[in-house]
Amino acid sequence: MRHLALFLLLILLSLSSHAKASSPTLEEQRQLFLDAEQALDAGRISTYRSFKKRLGDYPLVPYLEQQELKRRFRRLPKKDIAAFLEKYKGTPVADELRQDWLEQLARKGHWKSYLEFYTPQSDVGRQCKFVRALIRTGKAEQGYANVKRLWLDGDSQPSTCDGIFAAWEKKGFLTRDLIWARIELAMEKNNWRLARYLSRKLTPNDRRWVTRWTKLHRSPGLVKRLYKYTKPHPYRDQIMAHTIKRLSLREPLEALEHWQKLKAKFRFDPALVTPTERYLGLMLEREKDPRAFTFVQTLPLAADDERLLTAKLRSALVHSNWSQVVMLLEKVPSKEVWQYWLARAYQETGQTSKAKLAFELLANERSYYGFLAADIVNKPYHLAHIDTPVSQISLDKQKNNPGIQRAIELHAHERFIDARREWNYATKGLVNGDLQAASLVAEEAGWHDQAIFTLAKTAYWDDLELRFPLHHDDLINDAAKDFTLDPSWIYAVIRQESAFRQDARSHVGAVGLMQLMPSTARRVAKGMLNQRAPKTKQLLEAETNISLGSAYLNQLSQQYDGNIILATAGYNAGPLNVDRWLGETELPADVWIELIPFHETHRYVRSVLSYMVIYDKRRGTKVTRLSDRIQAIPKAED
Repeated sequence: MRHLALFLLLILLSLSSHAKASSPTLEEQRQLFLDAEQALDAGRISTYRSFKKRLGDYPLVPYLEQQELKRRFRRLPKKDIAAFLEKYKGTPVADELRQDWLEQLARKGHWKSYLEFYTPQSDVGRQCKFVRALIRTGKAEQGYANVKRLWLDGDSQPSTCDGIFAAWEKKGFLTRDLIWARIELAMEKNNWRLARYLSRKLTPNDRRWVTRWTKLHRSPGLVKRLYKYTKPHPYRDQIMAHTIKRLSLREPLEALEHWQKLKAKFRFDPALVTPTERYLGLMLEREKDPRAFTFVQTLPLAADDERLLTAKLRSALVHSNWSQVVMLLEKVPSKEVWQYWLARAYQETGQTSKAKLAFELLANERSYYGFLAADIVNKPYHLAHIDTPVSQISLDKQKNNPGIQRAIELHAHERFIDARREWNYATKGLVNGDLQAASLVAEEAGWHDQAIFTLAKTAYWDDLELRFPLHHDDLINDAAKDFTLDPSWIYAVIRQESAFRQDARSHVGAVGLMQLMPSTARRVAKGMLNQRAPKTKQLLEAETNISLGSAYLNQLSQQYDGNIILATAGYNAGPLNVDRWLGETELPADVWIELIPFHETHRYVRSVLSYMVIYDKRRGTKVTRLSDRIQAIPKAED
């Protein structure tokens, strides 16, 4: 019996061991995936297949299957591609494989197959190849019907499109009007070289007008030449209006003066006058000249034109014309910014009871304007946290969503671009409840930025814990001590700059959590901290980024005598711009912030200030009132 018991025990242990081997843990699966990928890259196919078999239902298996197919593209039957595309329909791996397969078919000139596998593509080059495929397979009429849309673009199109453009033109479809229409699009996109290139297809007289246009575009100071262009041309007035707009970017008052003279000399189409004058008004919104104020305020205002309304408000603030603010805002929709400035205008014009009522209503909002209003009427801030309301069914559904599972695994492997692409595919079209559940799944995986952005799509703002994570707490507190900064300020900057996205990179080259420009990071490291200049890759490390970013905040704070508004604006726009924005007189903090010329910096400063309040609450410290943090903006130094 003892032998039998021992035998049975050995069998059980063997089965247990086998079960364990056939059911690897998640960490083991992640390593197996990397091993399989490496084996496939090295061409060790039997080893790859062994690893892949052990992976079981690991979410990233489709990526291995895709790479395996791509290795066999040249000798791959169409049915294998079609089977993969059907199996993973609506996923990034399928779309990427389709794109690569289409390129392969185009290179081989297999245009019939190209049409079989083609689906609408965002890539212009593939769109042009689709047209080419139609022409090559006897469907020229259908193909040429697509060319006009591809032609009418202000950017230079890929060389892939040259052939179909030439064939289309040869067939007589390219007209003078279409050439001019594309020239106009090119000029609007500052692509004057393309405009000149396109002018080769025009008559000598038309070419002269294009040459004039491009010269005026590059040197709008030549505006006086416009008065000589008395001979009619279909685009003469358009060229004049374009030049005025270009000049207004540099010299808005001079542009206004010339525009009014041109209007007196030439009869412009009202359809051209309205957008030109609106553009001028936006450029004049911060000018102190009374002519600018008069012009901006007399522009007709469409009911839905919030941008022009903002210009009228800012022009009135520049001129301290509070009565005009009241007149502008009393009948507009109840938006926080309009509510606040209407209340301020009531206050400045002695309408105390109206001001108090408006401020008290706005004080219920958890926002920059809400906090300002609460300070004025001495009300507590609205800082209540309420968990995102998600059912267990929705939560389980999103945890089992294959696309979200793939995204989470890609994020775990630090393949951030692929991870974000998978996430966007997986969450596209989800209803609010499922999006909220997805945001909780992302947060649980430590993917803070995706949790924040996904929840924001649902307009649910009360989950302060999810929206304002306390990530990198030790690093932030250490940096705050080292550089004598408020930790909530550092947190607020990170939240606004990157939303805690580890690999954040901006279009201008800023890197990491606090979005440091490499040149700024090097200057701070060497000049302020006496450290070796960091490499750009090091700025993606949280410790390095937070330390250098905090040091730069400290430097700006000292430069602006502790004025947190100027330092915050300087962090975003650079101190040279901030210095230019200082005026001849001292301004109230709220007025100066509203007049910040850069839209991004205007929004940035408001966000950072409001986030500091929320991070006080999140950190469990005493909440500092906004009015205690901000101070009046001094005049520029002589």
